[in-house]
Amino acid sequence: YETPSSLALMLGRGGLAELDLSALRLLLFAGEVMPPKHLRELMRLAHGARFANLYGPTETNVCTWLDVKSPPLDDTPLSIGRASCGDVTHVLDEAMQPVARAEVGELWVSGPTVMKGYWGRADRTAGSLREISTPSGPVTAYRTGDLVRERADGDFDFLGRRDHQVKTRGYRVELGEIETALLKHAQVAEAV
Repeated sequence: YETPSSLALMLGRGGLAELDLSALRLLLFAGEVMPPKHLRELMRLAHGARFANLYGPTETNVCTWLDVKSPPLDDTPLSIGRASCGDVTHVLDEAMQPVARAEVGELWVSGPTVMKGYWGRADRTAGSLREISTPSGPVTAYRTGDLVRERADGDFDFLGRRDHQVKTRGYRVELGEIETALLKHAQVAEAV
């Protein structure tokens, strides 16, 4: 398992192209979006390996996955796949109602990989874990904050965040916190 940015560094500066990768059987990547150009290069170098794009916030561990069977033909971002075994994905609108396939909604996850709550943070838990209605009855689900669209094949396209949070090198970063820190400096008038 590795983050795409680490793999890109290995490709660009780590001499990965000079290594014998014939023994590599499985490469899992997660934590951020994998640039298709890097994936094409990795798949060329380790042509005998299986590749999988994993998605999941810390609160759910890995909740979706995509078995990447062939190199991407263009630079369209990879799908995040479909629900992992045991997990259930729900794409809901602002009123917490399911959206139709191909419509944009927020991804919620229920199942055995979902956390029980934040230690000592009942307020944060209440904001992230909620009971939602499903055809088989109410379940507790985690609100990811990620916007997705379900494709005709059942896989999900990741479209971005509902808030201003980004992920870099597998870590969540609140852009507002960076702006606030920059604005504390006497010579910074505005920060975006």
